[in-house]
Amino acid sequence: GVEPGRNEEAKIFVGGLNFATGEDAVRKAFEKFGHVSDVFLPKDRESNEPRGFAFVTFDEVRDAEDAIKDMDGTTIDGRTIKVNKPQPRGDAGGEIGEHTSELQS
Repeated sequence: GVEPGRNEEAKIFVGGLNFATGEDAVRKAFEKFGHVSDVFLPKDRESNEPRGFAFVTFDEVRDAEDAIKDMDGTTIDGRTIKVNKPQPRGDAGGEIGEHTSELQS
């Protein structure tokens, strides 16, 4: 069950951000691909400093895929960013499951 407005399939991971890059800058950089429903910049629990990455959720999966294609390796605020799909956390049977599933056609 996905609550409306939060399409997990249309979520992307943005890494390598400048710590000075805020939510608004991230949203602006990605909005050109489609409507951004959510921008999440995790902060360090101890220091409350940004951790240098973000999750951006689009309404549409294809907008997310376009953003990954076009934004990976580009620069925001002087830092080259990585953009890809978030790694599933643990529930996909860990590392091994992911690689073997690619081999079986």
